[in-house]
Amino acid sequence: MEVLTLIPQILVDLLKYFLYGLAVLLGIFLFFRAARRELIADSDIFDIVLISCVSGLFFGRVSDFLFFPVNYNFSPVNLIFITTYG
Repeated sequence: MEVLTLIPQILVDLLKYFLYGLAVLLGIFLFFRAARRELIADSDIFDIVLISCVSGLFFGRVSDFLFFPVNYNFSPVNLIFITTYG
């Protein structure tokens, strides 16, 4: 009986990640379209998107460490590893 209550929660989680990914791709598409309209080269647009995504992931991790250091046991070493807690 517990499995039947777990399935809707899994579907909700999958839908959440799908919609998040769709929003990110739509944002990148709209940025690309607006940049092309301003006559920016495709290689420059790709570089901007790539640098933005990588720096967003990096600084998102650092800000999570600064705001919630208890999750990392107050250790900067745990900041490097992804699966240290949870």
